[in-house]
Amino acid sequence: MAITLYDRREAGDSMLSEDGGRLLRSAVAAIRCFLAEAETDGPVDLRDLQSIIHSATDDVILSAIITRRLSVSREVPKPNPYINRSALLYDYRWSCESSPTKFCGYDDIKDPMHDECSWCGQPQERK
Repeated sequence: MAITLYDRREAGDSMLSEDGGRLLRSAVAAIRCFLAEAETDGPVDLRDLQSIIHSATDDVILSAIITRRLSVSREVPKPNPYINRSALLYDYRWSCESSPTKFCGYDDIKDPMHDECSWCGQPQERK
């Protein structure tokens, strides 16, 4: 059974659980770091950035929902604070011993077609 992030009460109201609060604080810190990284060369349009963050969140969550519904088991990688997450899009289907996350990563800016992993150099279609 999934861990609930809200404590639901009989009256129908709910309140963020302890786990939910911890995850919320973690997400806020990650987004603040992402904003600081995005604005290294100057201010960005915050509405555009919000749209990008929403899209990225939807991609990750929808992928997890589909994976769980299909009962495909996979190892969830540990986050690595040294990875430039704004430049890399991780494809969790391929294992990569060279990568700190142990999964292949592709640079969407320099290699939008994912011709080679940023860590091992192998193409996405190799396996």
